[in-house]
Amino acid sequence: DAAAKPAPRVGLTGRITYKTSSGASRPDRGARVLVFPEKRRGGVKLPVVGFRPGDDAADFEIAVAALRALGGNAAIVDETGNYSLTLPAAGKYTVVVLSRYQARSEDSPIVPELVAIIAEFFDGAPERLLGQVRYHMGRVAYNGSEPITWDYSFEQQ
Repeated sequence: DAAAKPAPRVGLTGRITYKTSSGASRPDRGARVLVFPEKRRGGVKLPVVGFRPGDDAADFEIAVAALRALGGNAAIVDETGNYSLTLPAAGKYTVVVLSRYQARSEDSPIVPELVAIIAEFFDGAPERLLGQVRYHMGRVAYNGSEPITWDYSFEQQ
């Protein structure tokens, strides 16, 4: 008789916004928050479909299930700019947010750390995941019990 596993706890929560040309702050509704473990499980490379802002909700659910199997997770930012997700275990994670409303120029370089993460987890070139949307990357250390608040605001460029 196996003991029931405790319900996963929220590990990461926050708010993602962007600044309009007038300087007003708006929720980045539909942005993707992707969380990658420092040490991944398995060797499968994931397709980018489902992870990009604007991808179909059903594709997102399938993509998230695959990322969870590798030790990560993902969330879609809601209409108020908020998100929350569980983290499978204590440890260090890289957080990448892909804006729904802020564009990045095609010739804008991608930071080498993000290129390495995309190569480790995804099939194909980094541009296939990022497209022409702005992104932000950060790192968090989760102690396994206390939720981390991780907010970001995309400023006007």
